[in-house]
Amino acid sequence: MRQSSSFVRMAVAALLWWVGVGQALPQQPVRAELVEKIRKVLAELPYYGMFDHLVFELEEDRVTLGGYAFQPVLKAWAEREVSRVGGVAKVDNQIEVLPASTNDDRIRMAVFRAIYKDPDLAGYGFGGETWRAFTRNEHEILYFQREPLGIHPIHIIVKHGNVILVGLVASQEDKTLVGVKANGVSGVFSVTNNLRVDQRMKAP
Repeated sequence: MRQSSSFVRMAVAALLWWVGVGQALPQQPVRAELVEKIRKVLAELPYYGMFDHLVFELEEDRVTLGGYAFQPVLKAWAEREVSRVGGVAKVDNQIEVLPASTNDDRIRMAVFRAIYKDPDLAGYGFGGETWRAFTRNEHEILYFQREPLGIHPIHIIVKHGNVILVGLVASQEDKTLVGVKANGVSGVFSVTNNLRVDQRMKAP
């Protein structure tokens, strides 16, 4: 009887260990899949453009949203769509809605033209060689923590005349040039250049 009892305990322990291993093994793939789903949802939001910048963090089944939204509707849509992703139980929406400002709107468009219309940076615009490299690789590049960039490699955030540049460039020279172009716009008080250099942005 004692041997039978020991055997049962050993069998139960082995079963529990096996169940634990079986549950632990898929955790990483499941998390990676959930991260990709959230990234895709944010990147494809209809109101997400180059004047916004969204980030997110995933902790178990809870998602924290951050970054900047040019329009209030983007903040609401981001929370709604992420909350619908299977596996997400709670969304903490900390996205900052940028203040409405005619001067900031002018600066946004001026910085956009200074960067994307510059002949030396033309490849970053729609259809350009650098843009094509970006669209091929953006889903693999989750720098900072989690930052979907959508269809724009360079995002321009403007708040009270201060500019923050975020996104991807192909070289340190391009990063420097983008910063110089933004700094040259009339009315800009400061430029924070958070662009990241990634070799995958280079055209083959």
